[in-house]
Amino acid sequence: MTTSQNRQRQLKLRWQGQLAEYISSIAISKDGKTVVASSASGEVAYWVDRQLTPLLAATGATVDSLCFDASDRYLAAGGQMGDVRVWDCHQDPPQLCRVLSYKSTWIDAIAWHPQQPYLALATGRFVQIWDIVSGELISTLDFDLSTVFDLAWHPAGTYLAVAGNLGARIWQSDDWDEDPQFMPANSTIKRLSWSPQGDFLAGATLDRCLLIGATSSLESTWAMTGFPARIEQLAWIDRSAPTIAAISAEALVVWTYDGNTWTADSPSLHQDFIAALSVHPMYPLVATASVAGEISIWQPELGAIGSFNAANLNFTNICWHPQDRTIITGSEGGEVTIWG
Repeated sequence: MTTSQNRQRQLKLRWQGQLAEYISSIAISKDGKTVVASSASGEVAYWVDRQLTPLLAATGATVDSLCFDASDRYLAAGGQMGDVRVWDCHQDPPQLCRVLSYKSTWIDAIAWHPQQPYLALATGRFVQIWDIVSGELISTLDFDLSTVFDLAWHPAGTYLAVAGNLGARIWQSDDWDEDPQFMPANSTIKRLSWSPQGDFLAGATLDRCLLIGATSSLESTWAMTGFPARIEQLAWIDRSAPTIAAISAEALVVWTYDGNTWTADSPSLHQDFIAALSVHPMYPLVATASVAGEISIWQPELGAIGSFNAANLNFTNICWHPQDRTIITGSEGGEVTIWG
């Protein structure tokens, strides 16, 4: 890997495991001790003692979403299987403690409250919020405009944003019966993301547009256009100036707000389609992975600081370890790889 000072560094393969089909999702606990991966065949497995130990055997129905709650105790999985399963990871081995069944509904939008063990999940055009500890259904929200595409809790837990056709609805968590706010869009919002301080809400639309609204006035948004294809993923970079990264086809585009306008930077990192990006939770580092097996690393102040090619891996996922600069990737062939 080449840095901007021309020092040669190379990512070292520390470990590699194998699942049956392409890796659909990877989740890492906030303390960095537990890595979990899922596959298109329905497997869920966690990394322990340098091997992948199964939590869920292959069912033939893909698991699309994995996420840990704020305490790292509970792991939730959702997808094509039509239910959401929750494991208690404070047990050794983790124990399945809750199954929320929805028959044939594909559930790939799930999100934990940032402080409490409350899980929001999308089922058709409805959103349900569950208290996983008590098993109580807290509320059911009707999006009413379409199927729900994405969910995002405000960092303070005060709002839940729900994306779908023509925009996003934003409910107050202290009064679910109150009419929600609305962030409008000309088409469907597919991805949602709050800024780290909760000052802004970003939405990626199916017509290749990035919308950003200030939390104080979500009905009025900035609209960023010119992306080469649909935006596949959004992630905020925790800096003094609001900064958000987006991937679209082979492009990484980073937008920064100076208090008046948003300015774009689009570093040339990849020649092929970017499959995933990850922003480090502690450092201003962005890692991207392409379908052609290339990992690139970008830093706001320095630009592109390196790349690494693993020609035998076609990446589907990439994640930074939250406590160091280790990278975990998933690939089309079912490989889960840890890089140092």
